[in-house]
Amino acid sequence: MKRLIVGAGVLLVTVGFLVWWFHPDHVLKRRTRSLLDTLTLAEGAGTAARNLKAYPLNRLLAAQVELVGTGDRRADGVFSRSEVESGFSWLATNARSSSVVVRRFEAVTRDGDRGEVRVVVDARVQLRDAVALDGPHDVRLGWVRGDDGWRLESAEWRPR
Repeated sequence: MKRLIVGAGVLLVTVGFLVWWFHPDHVLKRRTRSLLDTLTLAEGAGTAARNLKAYPLNRLLAAQVELVGTGDRRADGVFSRSEVESGFSWLATNARSSSVVVRRFEAVTRDGDRGEVRVVVDARVQLRDAVALDGPHDVRLGWVRGDDGWRLESAEWRPR
């Protein structure tokens, strides 16, 4: 009888964990953390190691991505995945360091195959001769779900 109760308890905990883990809200939070971790470039890391981060970036981006709030009108707009990867490659080569850390999630909403994550981040991007971002930012990330999972289709940020 004890084995049956223990087995049922383990099964219940396992099923509960799997329901929680695969819930779309939690998947969107993990995808958001993965994206922000990819954008973090350690000072002193080699160019090759930095450019290797483009591979996880590729699996996070939709075919077209809209960027808003860059502060540079040439960098705001709708870009193909390859253009965003190219921009990231430029950043990986030219930034002394970058750090994007989640301070807190404000909201995660979904409507069918579209999701939105609102998050407050601490961002610092230090280029070779200037600091492009520094401090807390409000970020809105728009995600779309396809056959291969959730992919980023829009990103908007502004200083707090």
